[in-house]
Amino acid sequence: MVRSAHSLDYPAPPDWWPPFDIYDRYEQKFLSTPRRNALAQKLHLVTVPRLAEGRQTVQAEEHCRARG
Repeated sequence: MVRSAHSLDYPAPPDWWPPFDIYDRYEQKFLSTPRRNALAQKLHLVTVPRLAEGRQTVQAEEHCRARG
């Protein structure tokens, strides 16, 4: 089982288990955002909001946190 800690605080999460990364063991890679969202929709799960895409710097993450 893959588990990850999210760096942003969610005072009111949109769901009990909001998926933000789903690992496909068969393909040995994470699902793309569109595939993850399609699977989440099929399972009636609410996804977390996308704040950025691609590689990020610490400064970019701090900027996202400051925006709230």
